Amino acid sequence: MTELDTHVPTAVAGAGAVTGKSNNNNNNNNDTRKLRQRARARIIHDKKEDRRIENIIQQSIMKNSSQRSSHFWKTFMIIFTALCCTAAAMIKNNPNLIRRLLRRHKDIPTFHFATKYPNNVILGRDLPLFFRFYSIATPENEFAQDAVRKVCNSRTQLRKRAGKIKTILKAWDESNIENLLNQDVCGNEFVDAYRASGITQQRKDDLLMWCLMATRVTEGFFMEDVEIIDSPLFLTRSRGIVILKKPTDNDGHGGELSTLFYLHPRTDKNEINWIPSKILAMLISNSQKEKDDNEEEGEDDDDIQEMIQKLLYDMVITQGNEDDFLILEEICGQENRPERSIAIDRSSSYNDGGDGDCYFVVPEKYGGIFKAKKISDDDE
Repeated sequence: MTELDTHVPTAVAGAGAVTGKSNNNNNNNNDTRKLRQRARARIIHDKKEDRRIENIIQQSIMKNSSQRSSHFWKTFMIIFTALCCTAAAMIKNNPNLIRRLLRRHKDIPTFHFATKYPNNVILGRDLPLFFRFYSIATPENEFAQDAVRKVCNSRTQLRKRAGKIKTILKAWDESNIENLLNQDVCGNEFVDAYRASGITQQRKDDLLMWCLMATRVTEGFFMEDVEIIDSPLFLTRSRGIVILKKPTDNDGHGGELSTLFYLHPRTDKNEINWIPSKILAMLISNSQKEKDDNEEEGEDDDDIQEMIQKLLYDMVITQGNEDDFLILEEICGQENRPERSIAIDRSSSYNDGGDGDCYFVVPEKYGGIFKAKKISDDDE
């Protein structure tokens, strides 16, 4: 055999080996492809299963949430209905409830008070101002200084516990009163009664007080012997203030309201708003009667004062208007300041045979917190 013949089988054998190897590779590729397809199919199946489970969970959550939401709304509706029924019952029993609630958000109008300086004090003459706010203190005007301090102390006490309630206290002296008379604010009959010959200072003070009240120049007035030591304004709630005189009869009831301190209520009731005008008319009428009957002796000041106090009692208590007032009690003859007292009346001193200082005290039924304390030297 030639050399060429010897190499031919070898080449054929090599080609067969190459062909077998190629088939093995193809088989391996097919197996790999199948494995990949199976893996992909498994992954797709797992994703579908995951989505299915996720959908089941979401549906379960939505169902539970819907049930909870339904329970919540049912509970809310029950509570809301109960509140509406309660509000309707409250409004039915108290028709003014809504108006009172709305009023609380409004600013309370300023309270206007007035008092009077002693007759021999005229500020422009006794305490002339310089630099608009200051005056010179001298031994000659010491009495005027004390009068001004007393008014300033009352003004401070009115504002001290009143919170947001604002107050204005106007003190009248003889020059202010003369301007009032010249302007004829209360009518000619008032001027004639005030300037009548033989009229006492107490009668003049009564006329001035009820003139200012009747013309709405002020809504509160206290006499010069009264000193404010605490503020009851936070308890008023549009009510006025009157002072029940201490009992003078055996039955324990005096049937009189003091005219030393009066605050008119803020109300639309005509029978209450006419109170100052009726008292002023009674004072003027009595003065005219005395003038016409000048041959007879006039009535005593104490009798006229008692008449005024009984008339005020009748219009406030007897006629059933006590709910529109804080009715304070008068307590006299105590050395120390009683608890819940708001003012002192120094007109009845022991030296003059009186009962001593009288205190105006807020009864417990009106509430409020007041602190008892001894009268200091400054108050004296």
